[in-house]
Amino acid sequence: MDKGSPDAENTSKEVTIVISRKVKPGYDKEYDEWLRRYLMLEKKVPGYVGATIITQGGTASAIRHIIYRFSDKASLDAWENSEARKQCVYDHSQQNIALLSTRNKTLAKATAHRSFS
Repeated sequence: MDKGSPDAENTSKEVTIVISRKVKPGYDKEYDEWLRRYLMLEKKVPGYVGATIITQGGTASAIRHIIYRFSDKASLDAWENSEARKQCVYDHSQQNIALLSTRNKTLAKATAHRSFS
């Protein structure tokens, strides 16, 4: 791709993490409170772009999909290796409120959509 092309200008080094969790029955409130604390910590991290939370099947669902975005891999790595994150994740594991957790990291560069006529 040519560095002077419109596509090159719209290419980002943004990194996306997708985590899916199944919350234990009856622990929705505890999980959501923990997630709120986690997101408050994460928002303070340099390179944090944003997060989206999707509850599959509405607010009564036990499934949570959390999509985190960072400006680049170095920012994500710094957050993932920070003591604040490690402590927050440890606290979560001690509460034993999630049954299943899966994680997918997308390191590929994101390209903005262009419309063609």
